[in-house]
Amino acid sequence: MKDYDNKYSITITQYKIVFTISELNKDKLYPSLKGLRNILIGADDTETRKYKYLDTYACLLSIQKRTLAAQVTNLVRAGVLSYKYDSNTDDMYLMVTTKGKEIIYDYLKHHKVRLVSKDKVVKNEIVKIA
Repeated sequence: MKDYDNKYSITITQYKIVFTISELNKDKLYPSLKGLRNILIGADDTETRKYKYLDTYACLLSIQKRTLAAQVTNLVRAGVLSYKYDSNTDDMYLMVTTKGKEIIYDYLKHHKVRLVSKDKVVKNEIVKIA
C-alpha cells in the first residue's frame, strides 16, 4: 500500500469495498460479508437486486470470498471499518468509521476513480438446436 503524508492509504479494490459500505450506511443499512460480496459481484437474487442503484454494483465480478474476507479484515485492523452488532440476528455487520470517511475523501483527492458496473454474460444452459 502506498503512503501519502504518513496516512493509511488504500487500493482501488479496498476503495470499492469501503465506498459500497459507506453508501449503504448512509441509508442506515449495514451489510454482512456475504451481502457485501453479493453486491460487488452483482448476484442476481431478490435481496441484492434492490441495490442496483449503487455505483459499485457488479464492479468486482471475480472477487473470491477469501480475498474479500482478507481485505475487510485488513480494513478493520486499520480502523477504516468496524463491526456493528445486531441483537435481533445475533450477528455482526460492517460500518465505515470516521477514519474511513476521511480516507475515501483523501483517496478521491489523489486518484481519478471511474466505477464501472460490468454486465454479467448469462448463457442459457439448455438450448434448442434446429
